[in-house]
Amino acid sequence: MGSFGHVQGGIFMLKRALVCFLILSGWFWFGGPSAHADQAAAPASFTVTPVLPRDNASHIAYFQFPVHPREHRTLSLRVTNQSQQLGAYAVVPRVAGTNTNGTLDYSIGNHLAQLPAQAATLFAPSQRHVTVPAHTSRLVDFQLTAPKQSFKGIMLTGFTVSQSNDSQHTQAAKHRTAGIVARTNYVVACEFYNHRLSQLLPPNITFKGGQYRLVNGQPQLALGMFNHTAELVGQGQLTAKLQQATGKTVAKFDQRPLTLAPQSRFNLNLAPQQHQLAAGKYTLTGNLSTQGGFTFPFTVPVTITPQQAQSVKQHIASLGPKKPVNWLLIGLIVLMSVVLVLLALNLYALRGHRLPWAQPQLRHHLKG
Repeated sequence: MGSFGHVQGGIFMLKRALVCFLILSGWFWFGGPSAHADQAAAPASFTVTPVLPRDNASHIAYFQFPVHPREHRTLSLRVTNQSQQLGAYAVVPRVAGTNTNGTLDYSIGNHLAQLPAQAATLFAPSQRHVTVPAHTSRLVDFQLTAPKQSFKGIMLTGFTVSQSNDSQHTQAAKHRTAGIVARTNYVVACEFYNHRLSQLLPPNITFKGGQYRLVNGQPQLALGMFNHTAELVGQGQLTAKLQQATGKTVAKFDQRPLTLAPQSRFNLNLAPQQHQLAAGKYTLTGNLSTQGGFTFPFTVPVTITPQQAQSVKQHIASLGPKKPVNWLLIGLIVLMSVVLVLLALNLYALRGHRLPWAQPQLRHHLKG
């Protein structure tokens, strides 16, 4: 009976261990209690339309009109809230710039000193925060003051309209900042000029040496570019190759399409096919072609210092994908270990041995 009792006890303990093993393995397998992050609420639907002046260019859906020096006029945007709740919006006028992808961008701003005027002197106020009730429209007005001096070409500006949460709007107003997290963006371009030329001005684009750096976790070669032209330059195609001092080509680039804002300076990011570059002296040779059949060949020196190469290498290593902790595997290993220990104890008992805690003298000692 003693051996049979030990067997029954061993089987019972084994069953309990297996049941616990299956339950906990299911827990780890399915991830335990759901911990899904709340999905962001769908952005409230809204539209933005410009109230075009009478002298606006025909068949143009955005602001495009002539101005005289020091002219004042009011520009209005109609913001329509189509949602079921109150909407909060930030409206900011800026001079259009060119971003690092070589694309026209109204959100980054352009503060080039060579511009006929800066956004701060062109528009008043510099930004507006408005609320619009559900299923309602509201006009948002800005005062435009044309540059004091006459200018050639165009000035390209735009209004960005960003929807924000009410709490974000209140907090930004409290701290007197414009730090509103945009949920939806509209852009309404605003182009004005003194005299509209029958032909576009020929582009004037210059280049500056490249700089090796890390952008969004990838090594990039930033080519300095400057569009001196007071006109939009579109349909740009840039091809280039990077060569070592020995003449060996280590990287090739093909960037298209490019759209350069008038009178904008920027760095164009060129990805060397995701390859890291070694320290040394290089030459970047290429050609930019634009709308109208204009071409701009360029040759610029590129120097990558050992510090730059090492910094990019270290940051790529630190930003590399990290293996997630496999809690399922860890849990299974622990549970299997428990089962094996229980099996070993049962085998020990089945062979006629008494477990230490089952010995009479030990039980008496524990009771004492």
